Amino acid sequence: RFVGNIFGSLLAAEGVFAFFLEGGFLGLMLFGGNRLGPRMWLLATFLVAFGAHFSALWIIMANSWMQTPA
Repeated sequence: RFVGNIFGSLLAAEGVFAFFLEGGFLGLMLFGGNRLGPRMWLLATFLVAFGAHFSALWIIMANSWMQTPA
């Protein structure tokens, strides 16, 4: 029960923030490629990369919490 309270919130934050940010702008890049201007395409590319890094950050934070000796 103790692990679920801490670890669950980290995974929920990763799922809500990073996954939807990355997925939304990846959808813009894939399905709106011809409709987007070059600047919007570049912004979407940067936000997909930011979302991927943000997702990795949350996963590494959860992993480091699990690997910390108590």
